[in-house]
Amino acid sequence: MQDIFTTYPNLKKVSIKIEENVVILSGNVSTYFLKQIAQENVLRFIKKNAPQMTVKNEISVSSNVFALQS
Repeated sequence: MQDIFTTYPNLKKVSIKIEENVVILSGNVSTYFLKQIAQENVLRFIKKNAPQMTVKNEISVSSNVFALQS
């Protein structure tokens, strides 16, 4: 299932764990967009292959903000 993230290299650090009928996403990404992309890719996969499963998105978003000093 991890292969569904190959088009988004920034999702390499997202982990997928399956417990009973729940796919749990965890890890850290830099934007809410990437968090949503990860969830949508998994939802699309399970809808097609395992419609009885659900997704729990525990991915955290934290962007490093660098202050420019003059």
